[in-house]
Amino acid sequence: MKKKRLAFILKFCSPNQIYIVDETNQLDTRICPFKVKVKRDINSLKKNQLVIVESVKVTESFITVFIINGKPYYYYHFEII
Repeated sequence: MKKKRLAFILKFCSPNQIYIVDETNQLDTRICPFKVKVKRDINSLKKNQLVIVESVKVTESFITVFIINGKPYYYYHFEII
C-alpha cells in the first residue's frame, strides 16, 4: 500500500480508543486505558492475567496492536473485558 493511502486511513484512527462489536452485535467503544484478559502466556504476561491497555496502534498491514506496560502486543492475544 502506498504511504499516502496509509497516511489517509490512519487519520481516522485514534490511539486512545477502539471500536468493538459486543456480544449483542452492538457497536461499542473502549477508551484507553481499558482492561483486557491475556488469552495465553506471552513474554512476561500470564494466561488469565488482567492488564491495562495504555494505547491502541495499527501496523502498516492494519493489524491492531495494544500498548501494555509500554510494550506492543497484537490484539489477538487478549480478550477485551
